[in-house]
Amino acid sequence: MRLYQEIIFLKHYFTGNWCVENVIAYYQPLIIPQQFGGHWFWVNFLLPPYGIAGNTDRKHQGRIADLATKKGMDLARYNFCDKRLLLRNCIEPELGKHILDSAIKPRKPNLRLAI
Repeated sequence: MRLYQEIIFLKHYFTGNWCVENVIAYYQPLIIPQQFGGHWFWVNFLLPPYGIAGNTDRKHQGRIADLATKKGMDLARYNFCDKRLLLRNCIEPELGKHILDSAIKPRKPNLRLAI
């Protein structure tokens, strides 16, 4: 399923909380996302602002070992072509936790004023 198909499907047919992530593209998005660091997020729940530390420059390469440590992933036992690209495309672990915490946070019921 393509990106926008997935977002539209979830928006109209899924009743739970959902989050779709994509790295920032070179084109303007058709459905406006929230942006954190170098990633776009489409969500159906309240996602509070989050200050992200680190380099959001997409040209920044970094060493694979440093990126793996930063992202909390050990790819040493895997053999595939571009580990650096995979690690650069992963969101920061702290941001992932922020999104997950926001998704599972209990919602407050709408309070109505008695008149």
